[in-house]
Amino acid sequence: MLAELMHSVKLLTYNTSPSWLSFHWVDPAGQLNWLANELLDAEQSGDKVYILGHMAPGGSQTFGTWGRELARIVDRYFIIGNA
Repeated sequence: MLAELMHSVKLLTYNTSPSWLSFHWVDPAGQLNWLANELLDAEQSGDKVYILGHMAPGGSQTFGTWGRELARIVDRYFIIGNA
């Protein structure tokens, strides 16, 4: 049963370091694309997902285009993150 549970849950982490989020409106490391692809894969596989980062999407430190796009991705896949 534990092996089955571990197979159906993903833990994703990404760098939300404000040292570059504050100054760059683009996704310099391609993390948003990676996150969206991982969430799409989990959705298609029927997996649940936990996402970890320093700051919550939509928070006061994730602003601008990067923050908006992060919030859009998380909102789109919210149901699979509801593990």
